[in-house]
Amino acid sequence: MISTFNDLRFRSKLVLGFGLLLVLFLALLTLVYTNVNAMIESSKWVNHTYEVIRVAKGVQADMIDMETGQRGFMVTGEDEYLEPYKNSISVIASHVAKGQELTSDNPCGCLKRKNGARFVTWKRLMRKMHFIRSIGRAVLGMIKMTFML
Repeated sequence: MISTFNDLRFRSKLVLGFGLLLVLFLALLTLVYTNVNAMIESSKWVNHTYEVIRVAKGVQADMIDMETGQRGFMVTGEDEYLEPYKNSISVIASHVAKGQELTSDNPCGCLKRKNGARFVTWKRLMRKMHFIRSIGRAVLGMIKMTFML
């Protein structure tokens, strides 16, 4: 093999050397292109994850506001303490829906089902809270009437 290479003319050796360099350069270029595309795809998933975390923190903040409003109302019985609850209830459903949409690509799918079930349970609890609220107002009215007499 070496003897055949030595028998080649200088021009053929030069073309063969440049051809070999061109093949190596194309292989390196393909490797870099593949790695850059993988890095871009990875970056997209990182941004997606941050978006999911941001939406989850929004849901958490909404729930804390709702809890604060409920607690204030339960302690005092005054409607003004329900303002954080009323403000949060109007946006929490959209935040939960956005979170479910963002996590729909999760291969497990269990997060979507769990969160959906929790949200339905949460809605039931809210209905019960409204019922308790109406009963609480009636009882509070009765207590006020009793002490006024």
